[in-house]
Amino acid sequence: MSRQCILLPRAGLRAESGSAGEMLASLPGVNLSLGGGPWDEIVQEAIIDARNHGILIVAAAGNDGRGPVKFPAAYPRATAVSAVGRVGTFPAGSLDDAEILRPPYATDHDEFVAAFSNVGAQIAVTAPGVGALSTLPGGRFGAMSGTSMAAPVVAGAAASLLSRSVAGLSACCSDRPAYE
Repeated sequence: MSRQCILLPRAGLRAESGSAGEMLASLPGVNLSLGGGPWDEIVQEAIIDARNHGILIVAAAGNDGRGPVKFPAAYPRATAVSAVGRVGTFPAGSLDDAEILRPPYATDHDEFVAAFSNVGAQIAVTAPGVGALSTLPGGRFGAMSGTSMAAPVVAGAAASLLSRSVAGLSACCSDRPAYE
């Protein structure tokens, strides 16, 4: 995490005036560890508006066992994130063996894209999202898995790059095909 980064948890944004992009203009990026629901023109426009204001939108791809990338990650200009794991690096019992689906052409056979992770042309990056240490209700901590665990890794890495140079993110922020 960058020392110049500020975490701003939000349950939602309300715009009394101005666009979503204008409201978020002071932020270098937004993590959307959420998913589901149908395509929505207003949300798509908000993501495009935010990107037009230079804001990176990182979104979890969804956890439907190789299903299509979910919205908002499927919107054009969102940075869709799938989840990867490495055998032996997550707590015992945190992931069923059926969730380990090794790619056929892997150079490291201990790494795998999680079987729960959604896939598609919209995926911009894959990040650790298996057996991630997370907060739990009651002030506890425990292992959780999902693309919503992987997306903050990407957002944090992006914040670190942005703290050095905005140009450092140009490769991951290019337009990509939309899923419809």
